[in-house]
Amino acid sequence: MNEEFEMSMMGYFLGLQIKQKSDGTFINQDKYTRELIKNFRLQDARISKIPKTITTKIDKDEQSKNIDITLYRA
Repeated sequence: MNEEFEMSMMGYFLGLQIKQKSDGTFINQDKYTRELIKNFRLQDARISKIPKTITTKIDKDEQSKNIDITLYRA
């Protein structure tokens, strides 16, 4: 067996992956993030370091349909 595996304990709590090893406790949200990407069908989305330009002005679109904001409260 791998020595690291024997000395570690892993669990999930509120979307956090918690791994406790002899040299510290490590927390990440890798699994939760992958589930969000899958739920919103963003697997093929393009990656951008800056999501929008800082000079872009966002105006209200009076002619579009209302958006169900509960979809984005994950």
